[in-house]
Amino acid sequence: MSETKSKENSLDEAINACESNIKAHRKASMMAIFCAIFLLAGLFLFTAQYAILTSGTSDSERLALLNDVEEKELRITRLTEERYTDFSLERRQDELRVVISGLDEKPDDAKLIQSKTNLEEEISGIIKKYDERLISYQSDLEDAQMRLDEYIPKPILPNEIMLVLVSLTVIVISVFAALYRGHLNETTKNEHYLLGFYRVRIAANNAKLEGFQDDVRTLLVNGAFSIPSEKRSIAKDKVDSPLPGHPTSEIATKVVNILLEKSGRIIKKSSDEKKPNKSIQLTAEASAD
Repeated sequence: MSETKSKENSLDEAINACESNIKAHRKASMMAIFCAIFLLAGLFLFTAQYAILTSGTSDSERLALLNDVEEKELRITRLTEERYTDFSLERRQDELRVVISGLDEKPDDAKLIQSKTNLEEEISGIIKKYDERLISYQSDLEDAQMRLDEYIPKPILPNEIMLVLVSLTVIVISVFAALYRGHLNETTKNEHYLLGFYRVRIAANNAKLEGFQDDVRTLLVNGAFSIPSEKRSIAKDKVDSPLPGHPTSEIATKVVNILLEKSGRIIKKSSDEKKPNKSIQLTAEASAD
């Protein structure tokens, strides 16, 4: 009786261990999914925050160029208004009109002629200064407008950061997908072992009953813990993936297998070409005879 109870206790402990392993692996697989989601969410938030900061900097640069253009236009407008409201220029123009009217009465007056010449030179000098300043301001405005037109806003995310983010995303998804698949495989194995222990316990509890002595007991016990191996269509001469379920490992393995297959075909083709043709050999032997 004690031996039977110890065996039953051992079976119960094994069943409990399998059940606890199943629960642990299920929790671990769910944790892998949640961790992957949290990491991807963190990457997304970082990308969004960086994009907001970068877009703000780009907008500030364009706004500064636009303000510069507006300031140049305003300076030209003020210069034009200043030219037409210059009191010294208006006073000299009035004096020139008076001198011209005096010359109409006294065309040979040397003083009036000299004052007319002086006033015309002063007026032309003032106008020339305004024109030079206006040309300089217009040149500055054209340069500012050209800088504004040629301004290309920076991309929200530079290529380097995009490459890093894509690489991190692929790594996170690949690693946690491999972990998730590994936990699923372990869960499947423990479930199979659990069913095997149930079958053994059924056979042990009903060992004395009629019908459980021969074939039924054998069918329950035999193969209770054997896990059917996965049937793969990969040939023996091909390379297996070192990390089953890992996307990068699977892709690299497929590429290597394709290269090996092509190289094998090339070697086989070259060896076939080197072999002499049987018909040629027979013809040569017949001619020799």
